[in-house]
Amino acid sequence: MSLKSKSAQRGFTLIELVVVIVILGILAVTAVPKFIDLSNDAELAVFESLGATLMNAANMAHLKQLTAGISPNDPIIVSGVSINMINGYPADNSIGFLVNVSGFTYQPSTGWFVWDDSGSNNCRHDYNEAGWWGNPIEDKPGVVITRSGC
Repeated sequence: MSLKSKSAQRGFTLIELVVVIVILGILAVTAVPKFIDLSNDAELAVFESLGATLMNAANMAHLKQLTAGISPNDPIIVSGVSINMINGYPADNSIGFLVNVSGFTYQPSTGWFVWDDSGSNNCRHDYNEAGWWGNPIEDKPGVVITRSGC
């Protein structure tokens, strides 16, 4: 009786498996980005991040006014620009001077930041100054995002 089995076992060698895995990896690296387009997600993230930027700018202006010890409705000077303040926070017509954002057009008359790619005012951030919400003493500014035209 022989120690060899009657049927020969056949399989892939280690080097053949490694070559196949490398080829699949190369295909995945070159093909997957063509199927997955993340540019829309990136644009949405940029769009939505402006709201936090506006609130941070308003809070920093508020702190600057508090440390200067001036009246809540007196303007402050930031980088040589006079910023109108209402109830201790930047007014609609001044918040745009505190932020430098690309991709948006600032409309001082409304406090709107309109997304340039939208082609309409239905894709924007509305900065609402303190007191806009109804209680001029306790209200803080807010941002309302409109995305119906994006």
